[in-house]
Amino acid sequence: DKIATGIITAAEATTYGRTLLAAASSAALPGGEIGYDEITSNVTVSATSESSGTTVISCAAHVFDGAAAMAEFFCPFLQNGASGQTVICLFEGATEIGRLCESTATGGHAITGRLRFTPTAASHTYTVTAFRVTSNGTINADAGGTGKDLPAFIRFTKV
Repeated sequence: DKIATGIITAAEATTYGRTLLAAASSAALPGGEIGYDEITSNVTVSATSESSGTTVISCAAHVFDGAAAMAEFFCPFLQNGASGQTVICLFEGATEIGRLCESTATGGHAITGRLRFTPTAASHTYTVTAFRVTSNGTINADAGGTGKDLPAFIRFTKV
């Protein structure tokens, strides 16, 4: 095997290098996307308990390699209820990984939260949930375009 022995020509090295690079997934490189999940319709946040929050995004299963990853949540417009407070959390099954972001602002605004964490090398399925303290809040999301909000999403990238 020429690769195992290290005895290859420059032309072969170029060919093998391109083949290896093409075979490497972008998720294997720092900054590469491991997974992306989005919603394009509003979610009313009516749950009042952190442990049983309103589901905002149910993620597909994503494969992690045991290295650090970044979870990034984005919502183009979070509308808190009157004197409300809305908290966005990340769960794996029934286990809360952490709070991604929290809003106590009146009116509506965009919100982003990030969490650096190290999942085990395996397939994981996460859920973004939200709960409110006093009045219902709304996670606004749409497909984008004129007069419409963008999707709300969670993205996992390699750190």
